[in-house]
Amino acid sequence: MNKSYILLLVVLIIIAGAIIWMQPSSAPTTEREIKTEEVKEPENGARKFLNRIKTDTALNFSDIEDIELSWTVKTQEETKNPIFQGRKIEIKGVLKETEEQINSYFKNIGFDISEDNAATGSISWATGYQKDNLICAVAVGLWLDENELPFKTGERDVAIACAIVEDTGENGDIEY
Repeated sequence: MNKSYILLLVVLIIIAGAIIWMQPSSAPTTEREIKTEEVKEPENGARKFLNRIKTDTALNFSDIEDIELSWTVKTQEETKNPIFQGRKIEIKGVLKETEEQINSYFKNIGFDISEDNAATGSISWATGYQKDNLICAVAVGLWLDENELPFKTGERDVAIACAIVEDTGENGDIEY
């Protein structure tokens, strides 16, 4: 009886182990694992490019945020404004020299200015850049005082938003 009791106990342990082993793996248990799974993007994505800008310019940009980027595309027949899922960084309270450094950066690494994606105004403006299937908008806004006039120091905020465009034509133009 003692041997049959031990044999029964061993069989029950084996069955319990098999049941536990056959259960599907559970979802990530830590916050770090969850974030790692959520942030999957191609190696040539907008996130990688914005991290490159942060490193290359050594400016104190914000963390990368998800955004929707509106982009103007003009054809002979019509003008379209598709929305792309993209990423954004920004830097606040910088002077004109920093803005010029950022715009020079885009020109120096081979981006073309997209005339259809440029806007000017008295207190803010933007420049659109494109290189291959990567589009970026550099938007600048001046800091205003209580009278809605720019501060004499000329401080401004600069935001860079980029997205990957999947459909580009033979000459690199965005197609729809």
